[in-house]
Parts: sequence; C-alpha cells; structure tokens
Amino acid sequence: MVRRTAAKFLKRGLNEIVEIDATAVVLGDKRFQRPDLATKRRLLELLDVKGKWTARTFDLIMTSADCEPINLDSVGRRLSEITLIEVKSTRAAIRDASLSGFFFGATETEYQLATALGNRFRYAFVVLNSKNIYGAPFFVLLSHIQVESKTRTRRVQFQVNLRSDMHVDGSEEVYRSVPTLIAIEAIDELDEAGG
Repeated sequence: MVRRTAAKFLKRGLNEIVEIDATAVVLGDKRFQRPDLATKRRLLELLDVKGKWTARTFDLIMTSADCEPINLDSVGRRLSEITLIEVKSTRAAIRDASLSGFFFGATETEYQLATALGNRFRYAFVVLNSKNIYGAPFFVLLSHIQVESKTRTRRVQFQVNLRSDMHVDGSEEVYRSVPTLIAIEAIDELDEAGG
C-alpha cells in the first residue's frame, strides 16, 4: 500500500512537471502570456460571463500579436484582443496535428466557460514528445466546438475537496507510517504500469 501511495504522489509530481514544460512550449510563441491571478480575475469580470468559474479555470491568454505584458492596468484596453487558453498536455507520441489518441482531463467548469465564451476560449493541446511528423514538441489550438467534434468518448470523474472547517472528533482511524526510501521503487512501479 505504501508503494502504491508513493507512486501516486510521484506521478502527480511528474504530471506537474509535464504541465510546466507544456506551458513553456506555448509561451515560446510571443502571442501568449501568463497573467497574474488578479489580472485573470479582472479579465473574467470584464468578459461578463456568468458562471462558477474562477481565475484558475484557464491557464494563459493569447492576443493576435506580440504585445506588452497584460496586467491590471492594461487588461481593459486590450480586452477585445484577448482569448483565454486552457493548456492540455501529453508526453505520448502523438503523430500530428490531428491529435489522434490524445487523452486529457477537463473539468465541467472548463467546458462551461469554453461554451460561454465561444471563440474567445481555446484549448492548447501540447505534445511534448518529438516522435511525430514535425520531429519536435508542438501544440495545436482548438475551439470547444472542434474539441467536441474530435471527442470519441467522455466520462465523468469526481474531484472531491473536503471542508476546511473540520476538526478531529475522535471517530477517525489514524495510522502512522515510518518514512521509507521508496522513490526508486515507485518509479519502477510507474514504468511497469506504463505511466
């Protein structure tokens, strides 16, 4: 059980590295920017789309051309040029821009925001593997309608956040573990599982 748990946390850490690398690939194109949280919040206010999304529902923004960094002071002036971008990434060997076989996770909130914004929202599908017809990592921008038309199957997955106002009440079963060196075993386990 400890090995499986460690492998799970190691995989989560590796996934975060993939996300960082994918974002770097997209940011290599100067039309893309990663605004700060306050600017993202203001952008959603200015777009005036109603829903339960937050500034964390999208990753980046794109303008039609390279421009100065968009911040709280400039977001209102540049609003008509801005498209929201959600980054989806993979290390898998995806052959080309058709993205055949690309697997990704998305939240209902992302789908709702993409629907509400229409052409003002794009997914950036980033392939970090060089085993493709381009011989290098690449990304493809797709609208929500394009994603829907390419979707083979979709399933619901619950992501649960426990309340933050709880305290230990004595009904919990708590088990302590002794620290062990299991990183290498966890990596081996991931490799065996194809992760």
